[in-house]
Amino acid sequence: QAWRFAHARGGTAAEKAARYAELKDNPTPAMLEAADKQAQYLTFQKPLGPGGRGIQQFANEVPGAKLVIPFIRTPINILKFAAERSVLAPAFREWRDMIKASGRQKDEAMARLVMGSGLSALAVSSALDGKLSGAGPSDPREQAALRDTGWQPYSIRIGGTWYSYQRFEPISLLAGVAADFADLGNYMTPEESDRFALNLSIAVAKNVTSKTWLSGLSDFFDVLSDPERYGRNYVARLAGSMAVPGVVSQVASATDPNLREARNILDTIKSRVPGLSATLPERLNLWGQPIERGKSLGPDLVSPVWASKERHDPLMSEVARLRLGLTKPQRKIGGIELSPDQYARYVYMAGSPARDYLDAYVASPEWQDMPDPLKARVIRKTLELFRERAKIQMLMAYPELQQAEVESRVQRRIEGR
Repeated sequence: QAWRFAHARGGTAAEKAARYAELKDNPTPAMLEAADKQAQYLTFQKPLGPGGRGIQQFANEVPGAKLVIPFIRTPINILKFAAERSVLAPAFREWRDMIKASGRQKDEAMARLVMGSGLSALAVSSALDGKLSGAGPSDPREQAALRDTGWQPYSIRIGGTWYSYQRFEPISLLAGVAADFADLGNYMTPEESDRFALNLSIAVAKNVTSKTWLSGLSDFFDVLSDPERYGRNYVARLAGSMAVPGVVSQVASATDPNLREARNILDTIKSRVPGLSATLPERLNLWGQPIERGKSLGPDLVSPVWASKERHDPLMSEVARLRLGLTKPQRKIGGIELSPDQYARYVYMAGSPARDYLDAYVASPEWQDMPDPLKARVIRKTLELFRERAKIQMLMAYPELQQAEVESRVQRRIEGR
């Protein structure tokens, strides 16, 4: 500001230099106010408008609302900051006012739009080339199959490693929306892919709801849409976050490389406490392998970048490519819900031998000549076969399950008559 004001009045070079030095050492009240506004803007602390203040008041006054939406001002300002650097910029009054003001303000407004749109275009191109990822498929089973290959959402691929960019706001918003927009073509029908506005809206929604500062609100709406499916886990996570501070949970995550099974509130609390988390069974994928948390680039507690190396695994690549949407075995045998330890044993006994069999099959010349529909059928049938074998082993190992299974079969026959 000092340089700009000093040169705006004209005069000799010496006069401009003297005026600049004076303003820099003794800024005017107007300069200080402008600097403060710019600082608030760049740190996402601008005062909210009427709508934002209404949300903030609701969160502050309604009991329990802070648990769902703990942060208001910073997320809203981040969203506005990113939107002003996208095709949505003309929708904002502040941006339009800068255009009307002409001069430096107009140049800055246009620069925001051009630079942000350029970054989004680069992100789309990178996503189409497979170098940038978005949210991936909405089906959690398909996404799990992709993760088994080393892929991870909202990441950039450098060499053979995916590095997360999700925590670098607000650039990650622009890049993530662009990547989701490019990704939609892989997961939508031809009719849906022709609707530009719909695709853009879906991309924005997927990216915004993936943010950690909106996870509480996103989870809350999931519970409202399907309480039976999401309710129990939501209550357990909420209780866990209230009982164990986030910093303690981060220490637990940093010291325990694998995810843990948590089937109730007590297990969820244990999973967030260093030392106690290791007492819970490891969470396994459908192949009986432990699911890793992922590794950070630098110290776990402070690093915003999570890295995942690509696994050149033929079977995992085939499952992801075929988009089979495979699921783990049911948690009940004979109507009895298995304990976490029992379920871990069941998943391992079913998945590990199936994995060994399919690994050898996928590497065979016969597999290469097989059409995709038949490949998908072979994988599914193999899983079914080994799960039946694992179920028999579980019945032999646990008499109470065997008794329940017999009673269940008798009941089904009676009802069938």
